[in-house]
Amino acid sequence: MMKKFMSMMMCMVLVVGLTACGGASSTSGSENEIEQIQAKGEIVMATSPDYPPFEFPLADGTVVGFDISIAEAIAAELGVELRVESIDFDGLLPALSTKKVDMVIAGLSSDEKRQQSFGLSDSYYESGYAFLVKAGDEAKYADIEAVKAASVVVQKGSVQEAYANDQGMTQLTSLPKMNDMIQYLETGRAEVVIVDSIVAETYVGLGDYVIAQEVTEGSEGGNVIAVHKEHEALLTKVNEIIATLEANGQLEQFMVEALELQGQQ
Repeated sequence: MMKKFMSMMMCMVLVVGLTACGGASSTSGSENEIEQIQAKGEIVMATSPDYPPFEFPLADGTVVGFDISIAEAIAAELGVELRVESIDFDGLLPALSTKKVDMVIAGLSSDEKRQQSFGLSDSYYESGYAFLVKAGDEAKYADIEAVKAASVVVQKGSVQEAYANDQGMTQLTSLPKMNDMIQYLETGRAEVVIVDSIVAETYVGLGDYVIAQEVTEGSEGGNVIAVHKEHEALLTKVNEIIATLEANGQLEQFMVEALELQGQQ
């Protein structure tokens, strides 16, 4: 009888112990992610480095840009190195959801679906959409109805893709890379490229393209940094860093530097 009682007590202790362990495991992600990043000595950022001035490669392959400068500031504040993982845009959030990376900074806009699935920072940049066309074609696409009737290319997985679908653009092609989108425009496979206004302006600077029109509809969320939904401590820290960078004028300086670098390419 005593042996049976002792067995029951041991089972109860094991159950309580397992429950306690399970509770610690379920909360460790939200409480300890910053310590985990600091312990490994690096924070891993995922981006799609083909979206100047937010992120783009130099001739030697080094990825630079506005978003990279922000990521470097975050890494410096945490006291760790920054590692940049280059991934096609539509693969960025899946990589984050499986915790292969710590954060996504990629000219990423906020929307309701992303808000439900990820931790999204405060906006660090506000931009509308631009309809980029070949120079000389701007008059053809001066209104939205003309764009709806045109062949349009957008980045796969972007908010511009969702916008184009909402507008009923039936001749729509979604591509993973910005360079491919511009190639479609250059070769006549597309008549209009829809991108962030500041990105469109960098291509206008090349002389071959112009902005036919700009819209702000559907772009109210602004650009944000995404972290895993569980990583609340990291999100809080990222928001603090964004606020500091904005207050001391560094965000503006980062953009100026990115545009200067882009102009040198």
